[in-house]
Amino acid sequence: MTARVDLAALRRRAGELARAGRLTEAAARLHAGLAEAAHDVATLRQLAAVQARLGQPTEAVETLAHAFALDRANPALARQYARVLARVGEFEAAIALSIRSFSLDPGAIDGLSLLASCRAMREDFAGASAAAEAALSLDRARPGTLELAARLAARHGRMDCAARHFAGLEALAASPYGAVLNRGLAAHCRGDNETADRCFQSAADLIAPALVGNYRLSLGDCARFSRSFYETLRDAPAPDEAGVVHISAPARGRDTVYVSVDQIYFDRYRAQIVGNAGQLAQAGLHLHVIDPVDPDGLAAFCHSTGASLSIERPGLAGQAKSFSATYYASIRMVRALQLARRHALSRLAIIDVDGTWQSPAEAMFTLLDGHDLVHVDTGGFYPWTTINASLAIYRPSSYDYLDLVGRYIIYFIAAGTARWRLDQCALSCCLYFMRHYAGRPMQVCNVREHVGRFIRFDVKAGA
Repeated sequence: MTARVDLAALRRRAGELARAGRLTEAAARLHAGLAEAAHDVATLRQLAAVQARLGQPTEAVETLAHAFALDRANPALARQYARVLARVGEFEAAIALSIRSFSLDPGAIDGLSLLASCRAMREDFAGASAAAEAALSLDRARPGTLELAARLAARHGRMDCAARHFAGLEALAASPYGAVLNRGLAAHCRGDNETADRCFQSAADLIAPALVGNYRLSLGDCARFSRSFYETLRDAPAPDEAGVVHISAPARGRDTVYVSVDQIYFDRYRAQIVGNAGQLAQAGLHLHVIDPVDPDGLAAFCHSTGASLSIERPGLAGQAKSFSATYYASIRMVRALQLARRHALSRLAIIDVDGTWQSPAEAMFTLLDGHDLVHVDTGGFYPWTTINASLAIYRPSSYDYLDLVGRYIIYFIAAGTARWRLDQCALSCCLYFMRHYAGRPMQVCNVREHVGRFIRFDVKAGA
């Protein structure tokens, strides 16, 4: 007789493997257990969690669908299923499951918080804010719930309410950095942007020593909203092209996809660049390489793929990682616009190198119909995360906005204070300027739910 598998022991061991980062081994162990006990809900749930961490959300959805069919009265399972459905863009199903989880467990704050998050993803900010406030009424001292209520109130336009919540978060903050960051957000919600900017600068000073170990700890260090800041940008000279060499040029007036990499990322994604270039029938591909090792080899590569090429040597040797990594990530906004103006490009797409383009890739330019620009708006409120910089598309009517973004970025680079997430802060804060100071709100197409039609990103590459 075959011994029955000890599922509890198997799950414990799989959990140890997952905590050690050995996710593939953990998944294999859980699959082995399910081969003998296919209907064990606890094992199915653990496998789905591992699949989600492995960047396999579709597989996690299938696993949880099986588990939910076996146990439809489990509120924690319903919440887990809803989170994964939201991750793959099934927002209506996620909302329905969130409501179900709350009906099964009315005292669970997590159910209401999840409902709020899912509604926000559907851009139902009124419903999202209402759900967050309901969750907050169950426990006003829970920082995570208060934070959710604060940013959703702000996104809904209830700025006085958001300011009160951010002030509450300042009082609950676990560190001086968190306190001053929330103080700045509260000031911004009150319309006191001069105070907000001073708080963001103070936050940058406080977090600076920790960036040696992890430069990604920066959040709102480079967020700026005050009118005086933008007056400074207006009076500054336009960014120059020092250190940039144009090896080959895109066709004048052509739609162009702009990809910027350093040498390490070029080597890592070389094959992907070749594949993506093959998905373009009419639009051009321009490759910008920072600190190249072999410019002649790059020129030959671009000639073979039909791409145009520019290179740059910014002289970052000796700079802190927090500065150099930020430069590599953000300077593309500056260089892409310079290229577009130099060659009178028709429309300009700026895309992360780790995206796999779907054919025909230039169909992405049709998203601009009736809009000035295309962004991935996450549905958030924080300037450092509201706009995901992995994909953006611009027509000439938005080039004055992109020019402001470039000046914003160069301001921090020139001051030596550029921090991680600078590009996303610039994209978000400059939209605020266009709307509130310039009196010219941009017509923005939010491509978040449709980006998969055109491009698939490497979820394991890191942000």
